[in-house]
Amino acid sequence: MSKKINEQLKDFKKELILEKISTYYEEISYEHTKIADISKDLDIAVGTIYKLFVSKENLYYEYLMYQVNKFYEEFNNLQTNNGKENLKLFLKLKYGYFIQKRKAVESNIMNDPLFFHKIYSGTSNPMTKVYKLLEDNLKELLNDKSQNYKLLAICFNRLSDGFVESWLDEKFDLLDNIDTTVDMFLYGINGNDQ
Repeated sequence: MSKKINEQLKDFKKELILEKISTYYEEISYEHTKIADISKDLDIAVGTIYKLFVSKENLYYEYLMYQVNKFYEEFNNLQTNNGKENLKLFLKLKYGYFIQKRKAVESNIMNDPLFFHKIYSGTSNPMTKVYKLLEDNLKELLNDKSQNYKLLAICFNRLSDGFVESWLDEKFDLLDNIDTTVDMFLYGINGNDQ
């Protein structure tokens, strides 16, 4: 019983720290965030943060996983029964998240060529749930048993990553490219729009 309570307490502390760190990363950026400032704001020891997250890099990775899980919940709750509209919803939410969290991710995306790979790999990949939702929508939209829908879900997500990276570099309106992203993807599969 005591072990279970300690685990729940640990999870609660992690959640509080991730909520606070989100504010710091999104307002002043990852590079300018200091663990000592988080410690002071939350009135906890710096060592407590490092005990829960091991390093500043690990804390950032956990922040990203926290955001992916929030994204999944929002996407899952807002879906309709229209596959193509759900692909657009996915992009609207994803692009919106990146616009809102630009300061938190910009330098890491631009300076780390493996940024997206690091998010999507590992044993506890939260994108697995997102890919499953995309797979289901692609099945509804394409209705072709010969397709590998998991592969298509990953490709669709990675195409949108390319738009995000280009947006950071070229400064265009990312939300204006939702239809373009979907059309480009569908054209790549079928040679025409759905």
